[in-house]
Amino acid sequence: DRTVDRYLNDGIESVANTLKLIGELERICL
Repeated sequence: DRTVDRYLNDGIESVANTLKLIGELERICL
């Protein structure tokens, strides 16, 4: 289903963005 694909892509993008944010925070703290 199209909506399921969209939800999956949004979830993957949000997870990637979260990991990117965590990486930047770690770089600032360390």
